[in-house]
Amino acid sequence: MTPTDLDHVGFAVNDASRTLRDLYERGVLLPVAGEEDEGFRYVIGGRQIRDRGIRIELLDPNRSRDSFLAQYLQAHGEGAHHITFMVDDLDATLAALHRADIAVTRVDLSYPPWREAFIHPRSGLGTVVQIASSVHTYPFGCDHHHTADATDMPHRQTGHNRHWWRQALGYTTEPAAAKTVTAVELGVAGPAVARTVFSSVLGGRETSSTRTGVTSYVWPSGTIEVTTATPPQVTMLYIGGSENDVEGPGFALGHTKFVGGDPG
Repeated sequence: MTPTDLDHVGFAVNDASRTLRDLYERGVLLPVAGEEDEGFRYVIGGRQIRDRGIRIELLDPNRSRDSFLAQYLQAHGEGAHHITFMVDDLDATLAALHRADIAVTRVDLSYPPWREAFIHPRSGLGTVVQIASSVHTYPFGCDHHHTADATDMPHRQTGHNRHWWRQALGYTTEPAAAKTVTAVELGVAGPAVARTVFSSVLGGRETSSTRTGVTSYVWPSGTIEVTTATPPQVTMLYIGGSENDVEGPGFALGHTKFVGGDPG
């Protein structure tokens, strides 16, 4: 059975093509998949270290002015929008959330290549948490050679134009050395809710942190560092780790920062 894992952080941006080119040149997002859907489009990166690393996903409204994503950007601006966990048994996970009295919304179990549900940020977690499952997996590395069949990866039933990001990127420049996102710093309103969701339901290994007031939850591919914050939201992602430490200054994507090194 595939264990529950922290899969990716999705960023809402105004122009995914432009942001993709920037993150590609930084080596942070080397894409493997994407598609257009009603009111949004997305592109998601691959893991450059096998079984390790939090993928980065970009979403934009795709010229829609009244979609959920357009409304989000108008209210909050660019930055981290959601955290996604992939699970082997979504039905069992939803049952565990129900027993824990954690409300979910927008449940869609109809299409095996992409089944999903969401925990609303008003739960106290400070950001949208997406729980998903798929009969497919993303390829390791990045698909520079246009060989992978998009329908052999996780994909939405209503998705189309599944190679839009290749044209947008163009591969006119080479990326920097591939970098791995190892941890997410998440400010929450309710630490007890975070423990219930991340540890009890989603199986994250709870560990102590060297930083006061911070609790770590660890999955095979990455870590969430939980602290209290106002407003609650994803505040920071960490790039690097023992495999590929990152030197030099970080950068920001809207209201969310990327910094080198481990959270420690």
